[in-house]
Amino acid sequence: MFADMPSVAQARTGTGKTLGFLVPTIQNILRKSPELAHRKRYSRARASDIRAIIISPTRELAEQIAVEAEKLCDNTDLRVQVAVGGNSKRSMLQKTIREGCHILVGTPGRLQDLLSDPYSGVRAPNLTTLVLDEADRLLDDGFSKDVEAIQDLLPDRQEVDRQTLLFSATMPREVMRLVRQTLKPDFHFVQAVKEGDLATHEKVPQHIVVTPGMENFMPALLELAKR
Repeated sequence: MFADMPSVAQARTGTGKTLGFLVPTIQNILRKSPELAHRKRYSRARASDIRAIIISPTRELAEQIAVEAEKLCDNTDLRVQVAVGGNSKRSMLQKTIREGCHILVGTPGRLQDLLSDPYSGVRAPNLTTLVLDEADRLLDDGFSKDVEAIQDLLPDRQEVDRQTLLFSATMPREVMRLVRQTLKPDFHFVQAVKEGDLATHEKVPQHIVVTPGMENFMPALLELAKR
């Protein structure tokens, strides 16, 4: 659906946006590097082999995306790594250096930290795809400076062409500003949400649990897990 053009997609939460950007991202990589399409017994990838970077606003979402990416990359030579806050940076770097990385999924702060660290070895000189998932949340949560810093650390688009995919459940003015800053003028807009529709799919269950006081957080979580 997205071919090689920069694209913006608006779709309700719970309608399958993750596969919507993972499939074309993997296709882009394999089309340009067909030798990665089949898993080889002996192969060596590096931390500087990154072909795609996927930015997600939360650790939980980033880890979910990485799980789905690994399923799609099964039986290929593509390596997926996760970079999120709350996990050991050292352990993540050791794993990335040992296994290599083609698809890097992470949160803005940790990605910016890794790419700006001259000793990390994490680089993307051959980047083919940049994905901004839940773009409305990236801006709402105040990540815009980190996102801009990440883009400044990536190869110049005049020298290394890349596809940018931006996904969001809502399209407020701030998101459209990010679109104009990030995407080329001829971007493709896929809108799957009609005016007046809810941003979340009606079949996705949502619950609110009121917990008066932080001392009630863990008991409430335990009760939810038991149910």
